[in-house]
Amino acid sequence: MIWKMNKKQIVLILVSLALLFSSCVKYSFKGALPSYLKTIYIPIFEGESSFTLPEDTELLTQEVVDQFIQDNTLKIVDSEKDADLILTGALTSISKGFEQVGQNETVTQAKITVKVSIECMNTHTNKPLWKQTISQDGFYDLSNEEAGIQQAYLDAIEIMAEEILNKTIAAW
Repeated sequence: MIWKMNKKQIVLILVSLALLFSSCVKYSFKGALPSYLKTIYIPIFEGESSFTLPEDTELLTQEVVDQFIQDNTLKIVDSEKDADLILTGALTSISKGFEQVGQNETVTQAKITVKVSIECMNTHTNKPLWKQTISQDGFYDLSNEEAGIQQAYLDAIEIMAEEILNKTIAAW
């Protein structure tokens, strides 16, 4: 018996095979890290600016830790000796600036700029996986300056923490 297939049947078979094989593929950022890197230690970031308060560094550190917990690519450990990676940081500056000028040249929106110096050390090689100074902005409306400054700071460190996570798991 000879099989005869028309073009529709061939296309249907090819599409089915493509779907079958593509459903078997799992996407993960973990592939960017060497397989032996499984744990990370994150001590409380330092404050190198005279304007940073202990609660500023604690908030930033906790946001970074939370990002790693949510991502779950690396397990957070409580000591350097148990860590494959050590992520250290120093909050180098928090500054205010003006962003948007309204009618009659009055400032309507301001920004908080947060800068952090970060190093992610590979404990197996004693070399940095990556090292960089990161800067992020958070914006606030001057009509509610006191609450706005705190929210702008939180917005900036949330974006910064995501960037730190991505740089670490992608091994940039």
